[in-house]
Amino acid sequence: MSVKQALYDRLRTYAGLTALVDDRIFPVNAGQGSLTPYVTYQKISPGRKYAMGGYIGMQKTKFQISCFADIPEDNEAVATQVIAALEAWTDATAYLDDESDTYESKTDRYHIPLVFIIWYAG
Repeated sequence: MSVKQALYDRLRTYAGLTALVDDRIFPVNAGQGSLTPYVTYQKISPGRKYAMGGYIGMQKTKFQISCFADIPEDNEAVATQVIAALEAWTDATAYLDDESDTYESKTDRYHIPLVFIIWYAG
């Protein structure tokens, strides 16, 4: 299984997150008119690891997981659940590398981009 699929599976099966976003977890873009809150995820740097003998079967991949909501409190709750889901992930090791609070005036939505470094054997 790819690291991207494993990440999606982790997010969609974490009860604390799905209680807030239901099945609104999308690759890259949620699409216009999507109900909030929702989460998007995208790979922002590849991570295949190599040694002298070639690929060693490990990936260290950087992902941005973006949380979107109409009000800041909902967005903070979603971000908290994404962080909890990945910090408790036993099939991979995920480190929160960056987090910020933003507001997107075009969509009138609050946005918290979370950047994770994920180590995954696959």
